[in-house]
Amino acid sequence: MRRFRASACLLALVVLLAPATPAVGQAGGGALTLRPPVAVNAIAVEETPAGLVGAVATISVAVADGGSGHIFIDTVPLTQLDMQGSARLAVRVASSLTDIPVSDKDFFFVVRSASPIIGGPSAGAVMTVAAVAALKNWTVNQSVMMTGAVDPDGGVGPVGGVAAKAFAAAQAGATLFLFPAGQDVIAPTDPRFAPTPLATHCRQALRIACEPVTDVEEALRHMTGHVFEKPNVTGNVTDARFKSLLKPAATALLDEASADVEAARVALASPSIPAEARPDLASRLASADVTMRSAREAFANETYYTTASRSFQASIEARYIAYAARFFASPAPASAATAILRETSTIVERASRDARAASVDGLAEVESLGAAQTRATEAEALLASARSIAGNATAIPAYLAALHDAAYAAERAETVQWWLEIGRSFPPGAPIGAEALRARAREALDSATETVTYVEAVLMNAGGLAPPALAVARQSLADGERDLAAGYTAAALFEALEGEVRASVTLELSGYGPTVPVAKIEAAEEKARLAILTARARGAEPVLAVSYYEFAESLVASQPADALSFYNLARVTANIGDYLTANGAEPRASRYVGEAGIPIPSRGVTPAFAVGIFVVGVLVGGGLAALAIALSRSPPRAAPAHDPIASAAMRHALEGVWARHARESAASLGRVEERGEGEAPR
Repeated sequence: MRRFRASACLLALVVLLAPATPAVGQAGGGALTLRPPVAVNAIAVEETPAGLVGAVATISVAVADGGSGHIFIDTVPLTQLDMQGSARLAVRVASSLTDIPVSDKDFFFVVRSASPIIGGPSAGAVMTVAAVAALKNWTVNQSVMMTGAVDPDGGVGPVGGVAAKAFAAAQAGATLFLFPAGQDVIAPTDPRFAPTPLATHCRQALRIACEPVTDVEEALRHMTGHVFEKPNVTGNVTDARFKSLLKPAATALLDEASADVEAARVALASPSIPAEARPDLASRLASADVTMRSAREAFANETYYTTASRSFQASIEARYIAYAARFFASPAPASAATAILRETSTIVERASRDARAASVDGLAEVESLGAAQTRATEAEALLASARSIAGNATAIPAYLAALHDAAYAAERAETVQWWLEIGRSFPPGAPIGAEALRARAREALDSATETVTYVEAVLMNAGGLAPPALAVARQSLADGERDLAAGYTAAALFEALEGEVRASVTLELSGYGPTVPVAKIEAAEEKARLAILTARARGAEPVLAVSYYEFAESLVASQPADALSFYNLARVTANIGDYLTANGAEPRASRYVGEAGIPIPSRGVTPAFAVGIFVVGVLVGGGLAALAIALSRSPPRAAPAHDPIASAAMRHALEGVWARHARESAASLGRVEERGEGEAPR
């Protein structure tokens, strides 16, 4: 403690005695108030000549009030890059679960392990438990240990070496070991033996209990005894109001698609279509017929969004067949293609104009506007592709490819009005300004980019390649950036959310192979249902969220991974109202001088500025001294049985943080003269 006080005094002296030049950056807020740290046990594995061997690491987390949203990690030994991502994700999930904003808090993670190197993903869930406990001032039961990655939606994801980790937990004195749901069976190394249930192995061989957990909330119940209350909401997700909103549009789309397919059947009979093109067009017509049967079944089951989606798919192929027949019937096919593209351009431009001009009169319209703008920008991109292909076409296949993109663009543009009309059916609420929506979209894109980067790092460290789903997530972010620049702010917001969900699901399923655990589907469905009913109870009809939910239900049996994605999309979309209102606070200025990206003021020094430096020095020094005193009086928090000095390790690490901060502050102040005026710190 004397060393910590000395560090605090040193920092105060550095500020007081610093050269009379402006500080790099602006200090934010008063002194930090550090809460007692929370310690948890993280179970890891390391490669040895004998195979995977379990190891126990201690992770301590302290929350400092009065901060500026920073996350610091001190590790011995070194950790992989994904540990940083796990810490950031843990804080985000903890903030979401507790409904506690963290923009005015700093987090300090201290990791200690005898393993030569620590990987981050498998400790993500327990880090989240620790972050929640630190925010809520809860005590963690040290006899409960766990392994599992954390997903951005709070789920617990798969990890490797579960059996070795269970053994390490037993050796460390655990009475209960938690592991990701879906990893319940130990595969034998000898094919002559049958797989063993992990719970049976733990009970018989290790003499401890082992239980699967689906999400962090379950882990918190086991490790802290606390349970977050579920919203007290009831009702059907696809209720009468939702059906009344979608049925008229679904009916119209179904009728239009039926007419389009019959018109395509007539067009396909045209003798002008050459024999070499006819098989492909006939195959597309057959596919449209199958899709229409599915659409009619969906309509009979009152699943109107699925009806609309299937009708849309059939209409694309039907319109393409009609375009192709017109192309072949023309004495000047290239001119016919140009005329078709011109007509498509008129349809797309009208849809884009309407989508860009629409206002948001209340939260209920955000979803419908996002859906409309997303479809408008997709239509624009498809039209641009069609023009590019046609402009360089020298053969019939290229023209046909351009016409298919044009057909897709026209049908996509036609659905823009459908979504705008749904939005207009809601009673007006409090308007959401364009700048506020733009700010939320910007935050969502930044958050999603961080998530996608983290998932890429985890998969790369695991020795794998980025799967196609991650490329889809990246494309969603690219689309969001494009649309934000073009003024489609609602579209950018939802594309960011979709990109984050796609990446999250990719990570969530990365360790399960081709089979999606039923528990994952059920948990995602329940969270989506609760989010939708909660939004509805607050007076909003989350029509897009319900549409995603309905579509997910239609995919569970045939495409479970896609069903998981759409359930998650339903959840985040239903929560969009909370996102728009909760994230409205202005970001706090960083208290850490020298941080990149903060403008440097002019080098001119005035008497008032010199006095200001003195006052800041007194305040910072006094605040740190108070912090040291508070730490010396803080009651000790229980530490893991195998590491009785976890709190001391945390304080020792913080001494290093502040000592380094003092040195870097002095160095930054001294380097101001080396840069030009206004140049950002390197």
